[in-house]
Amino acid sequence: FGIDWFYGKKIITTHHSPLTTHHSSVIGIVQPNFTPEMQLNREIEDKLAILDSLSRGLINQIPCDVIIWPEGAVPGYIGVNKRLEKGIIEVVDSLNTPVITGECRIEKGKVYNSAFLVEPGQGIKDIYDKMYLVPFGERLPFDDILPFLKNAQFGQGDYSKGKDYTIFESDNGVKFACLICFESIFPRLARRFVRKNAEMLVNITDDSWFGRSPGPYQHANMAIMRAIEYRIPIARCGNTGVSFFVTPYGKVIKETEIFSRDVIVHELALRKGMTFYARYGDLFAWIIVILTVGLMVWLHYFPAPYSNIKS
Repeated sequence: FGIDWFYGKKIITTHHSPLTTHHSSVIGIVQPNFTPEMQLNREIEDKLAILDSLSRGLINQIPCDVIIWPEGAVPGYIGVNKRLEKGIIEVVDSLNTPVITGECRIEKGKVYNSAFLVEPGQGIKDIYDKMYLVPFGERLPFDDILPFLKNAQFGQGDYSKGKDYTIFESDNGVKFACLICFESIFPRLARRFVRKNAEMLVNITDDSWFGRSPGPYQHANMAIMRAIEYRIPIARCGNTGVSFFVTPYGKVIKETEIFSRDVIVHELALRKGMTFYARYGDLFAWIIVILTVGLMVWLHYFPAPYSNIKS
């Protein structure tokens, strides 16, 4: 414990770690604060105009390597709604800055909750489909194993699971992975991205349905743990907040208020190298489990001499 404490204190106070490179990237976050009522009642062009205006104000502060829009930034389906797809591409072209945005998409009759990297002059460069879907919200658990569950209706969505651990790479050299919504609570998912050489994690979400409750803050705090586990910076963009940057030491920078329209920008030092947890995962925990089970078996067959003494 003492060694851990002194090591942690040194790392935090000196802000230097062998796992952090001097290579950095300027990341912009746009928090449009589209409430559920606005999402239903405002036209695509209206929402794109707001995102355009906010993004333009952001890059007028400082040129960004990547701008992040939230999950479901503009409701619609990429792949069938050409008006939406064309509108996003036109905004990105006018900004002349890569944008990562969350939208739904349809391909071969399947619906995905996805993140898109849109490059100026190139359109949609790459796609990540959400792999960990919200139980009962986005799909019924185990309906892929038990086919009869597909006929059960509890008001759940009918999204398909993604299969590819996509690493986005912008033309200006930023390598990052995207965690959509509550995927930030899964260490094993983040670990797969880190082991594929992601230098930064992006978390996009829409927590508007939490309202003004502890939910948005509790959800946001999950991302901080992923930064600490892998010594990797995180940029979190929520539609209605909380949006922030997290350093590889778990320090939150430039946190926004919930239900506010805001933009924030920060230069993040990108990750290199691997932490012990990135390399070996839950090895330590499994060793403890094995030792505990072994000790229980040992005590069962070879009880301590005093265990049979009656009081």
